[in-house]
Amino acid sequence: SDLCGEVAALVAKLTGLERVAFVNSGTEAIMTAVRLARAATHRDKIVLFEGSYHGHFDGVLCRPQGGGKSIPVAPGVPKTIADDVVVLP
Repeated sequence: SDLCGEVAALVAKLTGLERVAFVNSGTEAIMTAVRLARAATHRDKIVLFEGSYHGHFDGVLCRPQGGGKSIPVAPGVPKTIADDVVVLP
């Protein structure tokens, strides 16, 4: 939209934030947040909360298995993704 830049500048001014990003969905926002958090911390693991919705991309489609381990919630999600996800109660 032609208004995105103008709206971003207004939101930045209102909130004091240096950068504003617009996304199409909550899933897209979570994907970006996970990527930014990993880049900022230089860590791969993320923490999710059981029973909460974190979007529908592979990187967050995990459930607790017990013993601090996680497993994918559905077929088609690679098992290795769960290695970097901790699901807390």
